[in-house]
Amino acid sequence: WGQKLGVQMNSVRVEFSPKKHVAETDTILDIIDRIKGAAPKRAKKKARKSAKDPVMVEIGLFDAHFGKLVTGETESIEDVKDMWMDAVTDLVDRTKHHDVELFLLPIGNDMLHVDNKAGTTAKGTVQDMSCGFEKMIQVAYQSVLDSVAMMSAIAPVKVIWTKGNHDPLTSWFLCKMLESYFHADKNVEVSVDAGARQYVRYGCTLIGFTHGNEEKKADLPMMLARESGSDFHETIYQEFHTGHFHGEESKT
Repeated sequence: WGQKLGVQMNSVRVEFSPKKHVAETDTILDIIDRIKGAAPKRAKKKARKSAKDPVMVEIGLFDAHFGKLVTGETESIEDVKDMWMDAVTDLVDRTKHHDVELFLLPIGNDMLHVDNKAGTTAKGTVQDMSCGFEKMIQVAYQSVLDSVAMMSAIAPVKVIWTKGNHDPLTSWFLCKMLESYFHADKNVEVSVDAGARQYVRYGCTLIGFTHGNEEKKADLPMMLARESGSDFHETIYQEFHTGHFHGEESKT
C-alpha cells in the first residue's frame, strides 16, 4: 500500500501455472492399444470366381467435417453420421450390377472438424463444434466401421489416409484405430502412409489423392508423374482426386 498525491496505490502479484491435461496423442494411443486387444479375428473370405469385368469402386466422401456446428441449424453429429451412412448405402447399392473386385475408401480430407481438444484446426483456427472432441472421434470411427462392414460383405476393402487441413492428426489416428481393429481381417487393408499425397494403382488407372489445400492444381500432373514412379509409365489413365474446395450444385 502507498500514498501518492492523496491517491491510494495498490500492488497486486499474480502467478500462473500451466493447466495439466492429457495430450490427445496419449488418449488416442491408449484407445488404439485397447482396440487391438479387443478386435475380433475374422476368417479370410473364400476366393471369388474369376471376374469377367472386374472394377474397383471408390467411395469418396470428402470434407464431411464430423463435429462441425453450422450456425442457424440444429444439425447434430448423429445427423452427420446418418447422412454419411445414407451416402455410403446409396453408393454401394449402385454397384450391385457390377463385378466389384475392390472397394477403396479414402479417410481424412477433413472428415473430422478439429484436430485437438481445444477445438481448433491444425494451424490453431478455433472452430464452432456441435459436440466434444471425444464424441467427434467416437461417432466418426463408428461410421467408418459400419461403412467398411457394409462394403466388405461384397468385396475386399482398402482404406487409405489423406491429410486434411482441419484434421491431419485426428484423422491419421482414426486410421490407426481402424488398422488395429482390422489387423486380423484379411479382407480389409488399412494404409497409414503419412506422405503428403497418396497413389493407388488399379489396372491401367493411377489415382492420386491429396486434400488440395497445399498444392496448385496446375502442379498436380507433374507431381503425379514425379512421385508415382513406374506406375505413371505403366498406366494409361492418371488423375488426382481432391477435396477442400466446398461448393453446392443442384441439377434438375
